[in-house]
Parts: sequence; structure tokens; C-alpha cells
Amino acid sequence: MTLGMPREPDSRAPVLELAAAIRRLDEARRELAVRIDPSGACADLLAIVVEATQASRASLMLTNPRTGRLRIMAAFGLPVDIVGRDLEHAKRRISDWVLRERRPLLLNGVVKDQRFDGSAPEEVESALCLPLLARGGAIGVLNLARSGDAGRFEPVDLATAEHLGRSLSGALEEVLERQIAEWGWQGLRAAPRATRRIMPGLFQSLRYQVALAHFASPLGGGDVSERVAHGDGSQTVMTADVTGQGAEALAAGALAQGLFLALAEVGRAPAVIATRMNVELCRRLGKGGAVTLWIATLSSNGALVSCTAGFPPPFCVPMESDDVRLLEAGGPLAGVVPDAEYHEQTLRLLPGDAVLAVSDGVLRARDATGQEFGPARAEEIAIEQRRQPLDRLAEAICRGAQEHMASSLPVDDLAVFAVRYSRDG
Repeated sequence: MTLGMPREPDSRAPVLELAAAIRRLDEARRELAVRIDPSGACADLLAIVVEATQASRASLMLTNPRTGRLRIMAAFGLPVDIVGRDLEHAKRRISDWVLRERRPLLLNGVVKDQRFDGSAPEEVESALCLPLLARGGAIGVLNLARSGDAGRFEPVDLATAEHLGRSLSGALEEVLERQIAEWGWQGLRAAPRATRRIMPGLFQSLRYQVALAHFASPLGGGDVSERVAHGDGSQTVMTADVTGQGAEALAAGALAQGLFLALAEVGRAPAVIATRMNVELCRRLGKGGAVTLWIATLSSNGALVSCTAGFPPPFCVPMESDDVRLLEAGGPLAGVVPDAEYHEQTLRLLPGDAVLAVSDGVLRARDATGQEFGPARAEEIAIEQRRQPLDRLAEAICRGAQEHMASSLPVDDLAVFAVRYSRDG
């Protein structure tokens, strides 16, 4: 076996064919810009390289960001079931050496080198193994092999492959970046499910039904709702709406949830909880971050004490009348003014009365003319649906806002948090 290291391009190199292959890689790179399909993208790119190098076998490996091991992303002339698998750990694998050393190898004949294990298959007469180098370092390995009439790889072939490898690496780096971005986005979309303890639907607690309707924005709104039950039969509830979108909004929502769980002790008034949450949010949120809150304590005798922090005023819908009452006491949104003051008000509920906290994502949903859904329409639906199960009532308001919108995808989370006093439980 002979080991060849890269040399200067030989004058015999098929310059025109090389240039054509590089143009095809660049064209493929532009076409792949809108795809989030790493395996398909790698297969398309490898096919161009195989044709340009007349390889009879080939594999394209990229470092798996989740495991740190080389993963076979595409293959030619090899079993299809190897694609999509990480390489098993090995002490002296050629591909691992090339990735680590960032140096290409030309291999002719049986591999008899103490740096490497094994040998090429008998039908493989010659092979090239090249590191794929991107801006941040080595991201993978390209393996090419010839057998039969194709003949052995020569140093000029190695130089040609290196030229192709540079164009290939740029395209593959973009594929990897899109894959990582997709994983990150999937994580963001899963984050609310991981942190939300009150799930959409209906929950029956002592003397109260609690319901949440939540239609998530694809941009990640960060809305969160929470409930803490106390030993005396009372409970404290919170719903929060975070300004902004994406990762920062989700992090702020999780912070608000954690602070509420730490502060919602038995007997602690909602205004006190809001005040202490505001102080901590001012300390911990980044510039421009803020959270709107509705915090309430629910007593087993039907007494509800309410405090808002910039949240649209919740409203009470009596079971037996159309006299909707707003719960307006509170203060500014949390996370902006450290010494802000918060106030509260008490409401006595009768069995069947419901209180609904409707997020601004619902109230500000706009139709094609720019008209907002608004609180009046939310109250109208609540009155119409007040004898329905509480979860259906909350969902009807969200559904109304969704039907009102010009787009089927909400810009902000649509959320309605509702409680209903009952004799049962």
C-alpha cells in the first residue's frame, strides 16, 4: 500500500471538468438553500462528486452535533442501511484520523500502517479520504474509492478532489447550520409543553373548575399558566403573557412560572406576589423584557382576590345574568419599574360564575382590515357560551379570535385561562 499526501495540482488535471463540477456544486448549494433535508441534500451533493471523480464507491460523513461522532449522511455503491448511522467507536479508523488531523490521504492497495486498523475491501483498488473543512474547522469526511477498470487514484485526482471538497464543505456547512437551527426550533416549540403544568383542557379542583385554551404561535409566544393548591382548601392561580417571541420569550415565561411557584404560599395576597415577582423580573430580564400577569387567590367559599400586572382586565360572567364585571385593580406590567405598586380587589362568586383572563394575543388579533377582535367580542362569546363546559367556553373565545384573523397562523399565542366556582369538588 502507498500513502499519498496532497501535492500541487498536476498540469494533467481535467481543468474544464473540474470547473464544471464546481459550478454544479455551487448551483446545488443555491437550490439547497430552501431545504431542511440533510440526508437528501448530502445525497445530491455526493452524486456530483462521484461523477466528477469517477468513483465506484463513496460515502459522505458529517460530525453529528448531538453525539460528536461521524455519521454517514450519504453513500454510493454501498449498502443503503448504513446511511443515517453514527460510526461505532474505534481506536484507529482512517476517517477519524483524517478528521482529527485535517489531512487527506491517498490509499492504494492493502492498508498496512500502524496508525490504522483493517484494510480496504478486496475489490477496492484505490481510495481517497479527505477532511471537509469549513469556517469553524473540520465538519466531516469524504471517502472515495475505485475498483475495476476505473484504475487507481493518482496525486492529480487527490488535488481535484480537494478542489471539489472546498466547494462541497461550504454547501455542507450550510446544511448543518439549517439542521441545527431546525433542532433548535423544535426545542423551542416543545419548551412550552415541557414547562406548562396546567395543560389545555379542563381540571376539576376543590370548589373550582380550571380550564385553559391555548393556540400557540409558531414564533413561540411564551404564555404560561400555573396553579398552586394550599392545605386550607384555597388555591392561587396565575396566567402570564410575555412580551416578545422565540427563545427569550420562552425563557421569560419559565422564569415567571418559577417565581410564582416559589412565592405562591398559603395566605399570601396576590398583590404581594405581584410586587415581589416584579422586583425579581426587573433584576433578571434583559433590556426590553416584560411580563403581564394575572394573579388570583380562590377561597373555598367563593371569594376571589385579583391583581393584574399589565394584563388585560379579566372579566366575570355570572351564570344567571349578563352583568359582566371587570377586574381592573393591579398595576403596570412586571419587569419594568422595580418599585411599582400593585393593588387588588375582591369578588364574591356564586356557583356557576366564571372568571376569564384573555391574553392580548386574542384581544389584538386583527382581520384583513386591521380591526381587532377586542374585549367586547370576547365577552359576547363568553355570555353566549356560559352554560357550556368551562373548557369549551375558553376554547370558543380562542376559536373566535382565530376565525377573526386574516391569517390562520397567530402572530402571538392565543390563550384564555378560566376558573368557575362550583358546589362540587
